[in-house]
Amino acid sequence: MAEPSTDNAGGKELPPTVERAAPEKKKGSGRIIIIGGGRIGRHLMKHLPRALLIESSPATVKNMSTLYGKDRVLIGDGANLKFLIDAGIQDADMVIITTSKDHVNNKIAMAVAPFGVRKVMVRVSDEETFKAYKSLGMEPFKITPALSAKLVERIYNPDMPHVHEFILPTRCDAAGKRIEQLNIPEEVTLISVLRGENLEVPEPTLVLKAGDVLTVIAPDEDVLRLEKLLGARLDLTQLQRIYVPFKGKKTIKYALREAFVLAKYADAEVVLVYDKRDKTDRNYAKQMEQIFKLQDVNIAIKGVETGSEDGLKTMLWKTALERKASKNGNGTILYDCVMVDPEASTMLERFIGRSWIEHTLDGMDRPVIVTGNMNPYKSILLAIDGSDNSEILVSLAIEVAILFGSRIHVLARVVEDEESMDQLVQYVVRAGHLYGLEVTRQDIEGNPTLEFVDNVKSGQFDLVLVNWRSRAIKRDLLRKVVEYGPRSVLVLP
Repeated sequence: MAEPSTDNAGGKELPPTVERAAPEKKKGSGRIIIIGGGRIGRHLMKHLPRALLIESSPATVKNMSTLYGKDRVLIGDGANLKFLIDAGIQDADMVIITTSKDHVNNKIAMAVAPFGVRKVMVRVSDEETFKAYKSLGMEPFKITPALSAKLVERIYNPDMPHVHEFILPTRCDAAGKRIEQLNIPEEVTLISVLRGENLEVPEPTLVLKAGDVLTVIAPDEDVLRLEKLLGARLDLTQLQRIYVPFKGKKTIKYALREAFVLAKYADAEVVLVYDKRDKTDRNYAKQMEQIFKLQDVNIAIKGVETGSEDGLKTMLWKTALERKASKNGNGTILYDCVMVDPEASTMLERFIGRSWIEHTLDGMDRPVIVTGNMNPYKSILLAIDGSDNSEILVSLAIEVAILFGSRIHVLARVVEDEESMDQLVQYVVRAGHLYGLEVTRQDIEGNPTLEFVDNVKSGQFDLVLVNWRSRAIKRDLLRKVVEYGPRSVLVLP
């Protein structure tokens, strides 16, 4: 077998390019083996009663055995040939590889390949691996928060087309253009355009607008191309990598503790960034790494030299904002959100009108969560006022609500001729129906700042989502909510 290739811009290990034919597939036996017991693995075990789970973490195995029975869960290395044989891989009809790390999934896929399993599904995060896996006769899939249910449908109905939907942002290439002007790939079928409560027929002459929700049928790799073509955010925003700048014991009490809860629910990775010149911080970081791993939560620790007294911002610039080269020369940010400890501004900062949160948000283009809640987010306040990138805030609210089963309260400013904002509110309501979430709506005709502050002060909400560049909420009061709010605040820069 050819050696795995690493000839790609990001330096990721890709599956080997196979010049020979894929192994002949044996007749199906009906047996399913799932490798990886994270959020996706748990979902599949729940909906596939004949499935067997392979997991290497003792803590996860214990939990899954309690949920689904010891006879359905095995502890071991899914990339070990002898273990796979003992687990009955030679009799499997389907193998589903679901871990959150591409290099681990690649290693497992290479171990599974020689057995000629009729259907092998492999989770990937890098679109460059799609063709390589398909050359092996395997089916790659890219997980989004809503895809777990779709994945089960695909297993039971493999010939069903893959359905995706996404929101057109305020500023994107597609907004204001006719569908016939978009050069959509032939393999992609646009089946509907949801505009507020109305479902539009996607005629070639239909002019798309910001806030439109497009539903398409397409292979996963073509959907990724479509995202770049339209400049739209596909499906829902994913939280796969959470950066936490370490600032001592306070971080353990606040940001790291809350990141643990979010990562546990989202099956995400926490990257803890610390000043490697500080021996105490280094020791704390290593202790936290051990604790996270014992609890089966993905964590990586990264030491950097801050080079300044303001370790937080320097850490973010050296790591969270680190970019990797790609074939077209554009960078790709390697994180999805940053979690920071609550911190009040100093007297000097208040005097000059420039708070610590403004320093932190300056130059960011990913959400920042200012922590303040140690429990799962069961109730969410979402403030929408038509500001730029409101669709990203909506996407994040739905993503988090799906993860935690949260109630969403939408605070919407009433603005004449702001059609796209009403469409976004309707999309949240629709998502609530689709995913069984409670969604309430409060339209504001008076002072949006006062209504927003009153809702925050009520203490009803575990997480507040707000746009830092809000058109409706006064900046000084928004700053106070972020710094002194009773719960966590997700701020979109």
